[in-house]
Amino acid sequence: MTQRVSIDFDGTLSMEHVQDYAEELIERKIEIWIVTSRSHFDWHDVIDVADKLKIPHRRIIFTGGESKVKALNDLKPIWHLDDDWQDLTRIASTTKTVAISVFGNMSWRAKCNRILKKHV
Repeated sequence: MTQRVSIDFDGTLSMEHVQDYAEELIERKIEIWIVTSRSHFDWHDVIDVADKLKIPHRRIIFTGGESKVKALNDLKPIWHLDDDWQDLTRIASTTKTVAISVFGNMSWRAKCNRILKKHV
């Protein structure tokens, strides 16, 4: 069974060190989805990063300013990595997806990996 995770774009996947981690996940055959609050009209740099990482465009969800909760409830990723505390709080309280903050040195990476190991 393929492991699926999701990553926010602004303040998260837009950062080079998160892109580096995403590349590692892709090499491990983990399915990455981009779930962003952006509108689909504001897509250029999101698409550029997706193309760089070889994430198919069908795995990008633009919520248009709406909460990411509905998208994550439909998608059911193991975890979602984000920089927005309000989104993280909503996700943690209303989905089965583990909400992980990208802040706090590199401990987020270890937490992501620990959770993935549990879901093998």
